[in-house]
Amino acid sequence: MKTKIKPESVKTDHRPLKLSDVQLASLLQPMAMLLQAGISPLSAVSLLLQKTRDTRSRDLLSGIRDSLMSGQTLHVSFAQTGVFPDYALKILEIGELTGETDTLMARLGAYYQQRDSRRRSLRNALLYPVIMILLLFLIVVVLSVRMLPVLQRVYAGLGQTSGAADTLMRGGHLLIGVSLCLSAVFAAAAVLILILFYSRRAGQRFLRFCTRHSPTRRWILAYGAAGAADSLALTLHCGLDTFTALSLSADTAPDPETRRLLLSCPDKIRHGASLADALG
Repeated sequence: MKTKIKPESVKTDHRPLKLSDVQLASLLQPMAMLLQAGISPLSAVSLLLQKTRDTRSRDLLSGIRDSLMSGQTLHVSFAQTGVFPDYALKILEIGELTGETDTLMARLGAYYQQRDSRRRSLRNALLYPVIMILLLFLIVVVLSVRMLPVLQRVYAGLGQTSGAADTLMRGGHLLIGVSLCLSAVFAAAAVLILILFYSRRAGQRFLRFCTRHSPTRRWILAYGAAGAADSLALTLHCGLDTFTALSLSADTAPDPETRRLLLSCPDKIRHGASLADALG
């Protein structure tokens, strides 16, 4: 039942950093379990606060608890912290209005856990080739810096600096030079990919770049469609009308292309298209 928010989750400036998907899931899921057990929101937050040892996590939970004690509702208490996304706050508000706060909070926690799982799977799938590229770059560097000079000295000591040996050495120089250049390019790309996956802002810029280029466009759109489907399923389960569900899902879309598609759906539906046809 322990809830731990990583240090970057709460900042003391005027624009606190939003919680990541894994941080949201780690907070929402245990709290949903407590609410489903019949415990009040104030008591649930107090219990989580007692089990939490991380200082920043305690500050976040303390702020929510103080807001609840002052008479604010749960979603307002969450909103006052400034670290929860608008989508989560809207779902929690709907849960309070419909009396299904515990159920929707559990589904919201599962939604953010699935988003984090997709991101981790994608990152892990790219991590192995990235490591292999970096190792290849290291091998080429070692060959060019260490091995090639040794071979040159060996051939020079044997007096074989012409003919087939000379041709072999020139070919080796050329091959290693080309390999070094290619390895450097791939290594730089590999490092860039790692930075993009570990930096939220850089990752968003990378997604916008990929959606403009055909080699990666289909792959990025498929990734965005998976997230949009989860978001739509959750908002429609809340009892929201289709237009509101599309608007909220567009706010959580991982790339601009998916966002534009979701925002264009209401006009298509007003002209007689079904939701499936509008999304297609």
